[in-house]
Amino acid sequence: MPAQFHSMPVRNFPANPVPGDIYYGSDDHSLYIAASDGHLIGMDAIILNGSITGTAGAQGSTGPVGEQGNDGPQGPQGQQGPAGATGPQGQTGPPGARSPARVAAIQLVIDGVGSVPSTGSWGFIRVPFDCTVSGWSLISDQTGSAVIDVQKTGSLFPAGFASIAGSDKPTLASTQKNENLNVTGWSGQLHAGDVLGFNLDSVATLTRINLSILVSIP
Repeated sequence: MPAQFHSMPVRNFPANPVPGDIYYGSDDHSLYIAASDGHLIGMDAIILNGSITGTAGAQGSTGPVGEQGNDGPQGPQGQQGPAGATGPQGQTGPPGARSPARVAAIQLVIDGVGSVPSTGSWGFIRVPFDCTVSGWSLISDQTGSAVIDVQKTGSLFPAGFASIAGSDKPTLASTQKNENLNVTGWSGQLHAGDVLGFNLDSVATLTRINLSILVSIP
């Protein structure tokens, strides 16, 4: 078979070339011939006559080290590393200043519609939040007298009412306005869902009475 001519990049030259075939390196423009022992020999190192088997020459001495080249461009930034372990918890800071208590009022109106109202029960109010009774205020439409008892029950409603005012029931005695803004004798702890009942124990002259039960909200 006649010798064949092959053209390809040097990296693609076969490991076992066919003896006599010529190989052209398309990337470095070098020319090689395959010897009978399978080695590729550069064409500039042989005399083209007959069947030639090249021998490896002695390794030349190492040339001098060239000058250091310029620094290359900076490479891309690497990926962020994993997060470190969580440090120990710091000490608890001092408590902040106590906020002022919120104040609200539970209102009741007893209206005789121009006449002295009758004594007895005057309705119920459901407590909407936990709170503590701190005082009461009683105002009427004119000078007169009245005593109102404030009672409480819970899940037993409509039964189970008991007075929470003790001996300090909201009272008017021949006056139009009275108050106690710092009650101490009341069972004044209220919880959301409690029901307050109001009983007019006695009344004289008055036709309209406004009762405010003052509470502080935690």
